Amino acid sequence: MQAAWGEHRPGPVAAMLISAARSRLSRGPIKKGLYHLFLRIHKGPVDVMLEGRPVRLYPARNLSEQRALFRPERLDVAERRAIRHFIKNEGSVFIDVGANAGIYTLDAAIHAGDRSRIIAIEPRAELLSRLRFNEQQARRTGHIAPGTTIETHAVAISHYDGEGRLALTEKEGENHLAESGVPVTIRSLLSLVRELGVEKIDALKIDIEGHEDRVLCPFLDEAPETLWPQLIIIEHVHRNEWSRDCIAECISRGYRAHTFRCNTLLKKTA
Repeated sequence: MQAAWGEHRPGPVAAMLISAARSRLSRGPIKKGLYHLFLRIHKGPVDVMLEGRPVRLYPARNLSEQRALFRPERLDVAERRAIRHFIKNEGSVFIDVGANAGIYTLDAAIHAGDRSRIIAIEPRAELLSRLRFNEQQARRTGHIAPGTTIETHAVAISHYDGEGRLALTEKEGENHLAESGVPVTIRSLLSLVRELGVEKIDALKIDIEGHEDRVLCPFLDEAPETLWPQLIIIEHVHRNEWSRDCIAECISRGYRAHTFRCNTLLKKTA
C-alpha cells in the first residue's frame, strides 16, 4: 500500500529549493544546480501542490515529473490549454497515447466536462499506478467531475495487434518499442478504440518516442472519418525518424497545424 499523500512532503530546505527553482529569476545553470541539490537532499517521491491540487511526483528518473515539480510554467501550457478547450463539453473523449505518469491525462480529467471519458495508454504499469494515485487525490479534493472516468490500459500502441519488446531507458519517458527489452502487449489504435466502444475522439495526444507515424498514419488510413480526432497533439522531435510524415498527411486530410517547441497541434477543419 502506498503511503498517504503528505508523508513525502519536502523538508524546509528542499521546499525552499523548489520555490527557488520555480522562480522566474531561476534560469539555465542555476535551475539545473537547484534540481541536482534537491535530489541530494530529498530522496524518492515528493508530495507537492501542482496548479492548486495535491500530487505525488517522482522527478529523479522522469523528465515530465521533473518539469512538473521545478518548471510547471513550461509544462506544455499551450498544448494542455487546447485540449481543455476541445473536451470542455459533457461527454467528451480524450485519448492519451504514451501517457507516461499521466500529466496530460490528469489535466484533461480535471478540465473535462462531466461524464467525459479519459483513456490513458501506457505500457509500464508502474507509471499508470502513479496516475491512479494522483487521480485519487484529485477526486478527494473535488477536482474531477463525479461522472468523468479515467481508464488505463497497460499496452503499447503500434500498427498491429501482437507482442513486442519495450526498451527501458534511464529516463522513463524515453522507453520505446525495440528489438530487445521487456515483453509487452501491442495493440493498434483502431483495434483498441473499437474494443473500447469509442465512437468519437475529441482530442488525442500521442508521444511515443519516434513511433508516432506507425500509430497515427494507419489509424487515419483505416478509421472512418467520424473517428478522426478533432484535435491531435503529436510530439515531433523524432520527425526525421518517421517513415511517413504524419503531420503532412494530417494537413492533406484537412487539419490545420500549429507548431510548438516539441509538439505540433493539429485541428480538424471540416
